[in-house]
Amino acid sequence: ANPLYSAVFSEYVASLITRGVSIEYFIEGGRSRTGRLLQPKAGMLVMTLRAFLRQPRRPVVFQPVYIGYEKVMEGRSYIAELS
Repeated sequence: ANPLYSAVFSEYVASLITRGVSIEYFIEGGRSRTGRLLQPKAGMLVMTLRAFLRQPRRPVVFQPVYIGYEKVMEGRSYIAELS
């Protein structure tokens, strides 16, 4: 990982948090092709908490959301991959 990019991005997240901008992110980094949960990547979570602790002006709310896919759009290619 590039330390400069991480520092700049962390400051950007802190700026958004300070201004009260809503941020949506997925700590698992995306969805897996199998539908299984991926290992969480805590970077965004850590940046959010650090930004809040630095200037706790506004409350921070973590809202868990489930997005279900009844039909997998790439179903045929996925079946081919499994074959």
